[in-house]
Amino acid sequence: MNDPSKNSSEDISQISLKKQQKRCAFCHRKLGMIEFNCPCSDHFLFCIHHRLPEMHNCTYDFIKEKNDHKKEILQKNPLIISPKISKI
Repeated sequence: MNDPSKNSSEDISQISLKKQQKRCAFCHRKLGMIEFNCPCSDHFLFCIHHRLPEMHNCTYDFIKEKNDHKKEILQKNPLIISPKISKI
């Protein structure tokens, strides 16, 4: 029939999953209301002290992303040069 020990162990595991705190991926501090995620990984969260890429040894290449966006903007918006003096 129903074994009460199984139900209680399942309830305890569900409660522990609900109460599990989110933690910083670098220093393992508990995160409060403010959490930062980095483009280096979607599932890592960082505390306020390790939110910057230099502080958590980030491997994401921000310069490459910046250059890619710059190239994309140049392709979508070509340079239009008009003559400075209108001819009569």
